[in-house]
Amino acid sequence: QQQYLPLRLYLRPLKETYRTREDIEFEVVLKNVSKRNMVVKSLGYESLFFLFNNQVWGTSPSGGAQGGQSVVLKSGESISTVFKGVSFQRPQQFDIYCIYRMTIDGVNPYGILQVKVIE
Repeated sequence: QQQYLPLRLYLRPLKETYRTREDIEFEVVLKNVSKRNMVVKSLGYESLFFLFNNQVWGTSPSGGAQGGQSVVLKSGESISTVFKGVSFQRPQQFDIYCIYRMTIDGVNPYGILQVKVIE
C-alpha cells in the first residue's frame, strides 16, 4: 500500500555504522510524490513515532522541533529533519521503524532504517 500513497517517508543514517555508546543520528525525509500540492504536518514529536523492538524509541529532533504545524508541499518537494536517538552498549544490527502520523486512505506513511552498531 505504501507505494500507492502520495507521500513517502525515508530514513537515512548520517553514518554507515555507529560505535557502541555513540548516539544514533539519522535524517527523516517526507516527500510529496503526487502531482498535486498537499498540506502536511511538519516533522517532529507531534507527527512522527519511532519503534525499536516493538517499543517506543527515545529520539529527539535537532533544534527540539515539536512538529505538527501545517506545511504545503508542492509536487516533488520534501521536508526533512535530523533526529538523534539513544546509544547502545553492545554491537548489534537492528531496524528503526518510523510512522508519520497522517492517515491517507486509512494508511500511515512509514519508513524503516537498518542501523549497525560496532565496537
